[in-house]
Amino acid sequence: MTKTIDVDQKFKSIDGQNLMVADPKSGAEACVALRTILVNSLLDPKAEDAASTGEDKLTRWNLAQSIFNAKKSVELDDADIKLLKRSVNKCYPTVIVGQAYQMLDGK
Repeated sequence: MTKTIDVDQKFKSIDGQNLMVADPKSGAEACVALRTILVNSLLDPKAEDAASTGEDKLTRWNLAQSIFNAKKSVELDDADIKLLKRSVNKCYPTVIVGQAYQMLDGK
C-alpha cells in the first residue's frame, strides 16, 4: 500500500509556534519542513543499524534522493514509512518524532 505524503509540511513547537532553524548558508531563519527531517535522518549514520549492508545504504540513499527531489509530495510504501520512522526516531527529539510520525501516518 502506498501513501502520498506532503513533504513540505512544517513542524511546530508544543505551543503551536513554527519551529525555526537558521539556514547554514544565509543565516536566515526558516521553518523546519518534513522533507529536511526525512532526508537528514536517512543520511545520518546514527540511524543505520550495526548490520547495515551496502544494499541497505543504497536503499536509504535512493529514498533520500526521491524525497529531496520531490516537488511537494512523494509516494511512500509501508516499508519506506517504517524505515523513515525508525531513522527519525534515532536522530531527533520527541517534538520532531511525534509530529513526523503523525505526518507519515497522514494525521
